Amino acid sequence: PQPRKIMQLLRIPAFRNLWLGQAISQIGDALYYVAFMFMVKKITGQNAMVGFIGAVEVLPFFIFGPFTGVLADRLDRRLILLWSDLICGFLLIGLALMGLRGGYPPVWMLFVTAFLLSSVRAFFLPTKNAVIPNLLPQEKLGKGLAFSMATQNFMQLGGLAFSAGALAPLYQKSPQVFFVSVVTLNALSYFLSAVFIYKLPSVKPDRSHEQ
Repeated sequence: PQPRKIMQLLRIPAFRNLWLGQAISQIGDALYYVAFMFMVKKITGQNAMVGFIGAVEVLPFFIFGPFTGVLADRLDRRLILLWSDLICGFLLIGLALMGLRGGYPPVWMLFVTAFLLSSVRAFFLPTKNAVIPNLLPQEKLGKGLAFSMATQNFMQLGGLAFSAGALAPLYQKSPQVFFVSVVTLNALSYFLSAVFIYKLPSVKPDRSHEQ
């Protein structure tokens, strides 16, 4: 969409809050994708383990992908988005607290956390797409969907590039400070996204066709 049309979309409060929540949470997604692979590499020194955790981060999207639409058709979609952000934030806070005790957490904990994060995130994006038609008038729906998809692609690529470039210099300062600060920042990104998602109106599925 053209800049003027984008501004018209962002003047709609509900869509603006969804877009901000989407953008911030996808920065969080990119950060944990790269950070967990980076940490596993530093802990184990094995390239194979990096590949394994990458697979663990992707696997839930294949496992739970077929069920995301079913859930969005039965529950308030705003709550699905909100709980996705909150659960991810609390999972990461728990991991950061482990780091405060000294050193890295066990590798198995990184794998379990990565799997749980991706399992929750598998429900965010499809539900976000399902919410947009409820927030925009019909004549702006196509532009809104296109803008949301463009944001999704940009945040994924930009976030991955930024994370990959920023992690190594931070690690050089102090491995423990690096771990705690990166995981905490990741958690805060999800909590900040939740603030904007919380402002959305309730988006309950339309079951009139079931009558």
